[in-house]
Amino acid sequence: LKIIFKLVYVAEVNGRVPVEMKINRMPGWYISAIRCMEKFCFILADLMVTPSTRIIDSLRKDHKLDANRFLAVTNGADPELSRPMDKIMCREKLGFDPAGKFLIFVGSLKKWHGIEKIVEIMPSLIKKIPRLYLLIVGDGENKSAIENKVRNLNLENKVILTGSVSFNDVPHYINAADIC
Repeated sequence: LKIIFKLVYVAEVNGRVPVEMKINRMPGWYISAIRCMEKFCFILADLMVTPSTRIIDSLRKDHKLDANRFLAVTNGADPELSRPMDKIMCREKLGFDPAGKFLIFVGSLKKWHGIEKIVEIMPSLIKKIPRLYLLIVGDGENKSAIENKVRNLNLENKVILTGSVSFNDVPHYINAADIC
């Protein structure tokens, strides 16, 4: 379409699909095919917009692309919404133990985030910090694996999986945490 209609083609690149596929143990031939399709799309792009210079560096290295065809637009935050709030107030609003210690993850539950590894070490952490909780805010393809791990380790009362929450509520969860 770009060539036929002489359109400007801008590609938004938020991550490296072949990297995600490798983490998910996809067959090598399949990853190679995707890498070829990815290269074709990137060669045709007039501009590629990414959230980080690391993605730019990776794409330039893998596909020999010119730096002037990239624009990095970092992920931003609304300072009116994402602001420091009283920790105890946030915990009470969310129904959490005001005296607890909270480790939080906010995001899509993808395999490469390694959240199940944190769940695996929670029993040893809880021995050292009895009032420790792991708060997982978000949803995604790896949620059922994380839920199974929580169940198998009998951590249902120590690991809280909220699922998706309203964007406006995310700052309350973040501010309720000790470690984010």
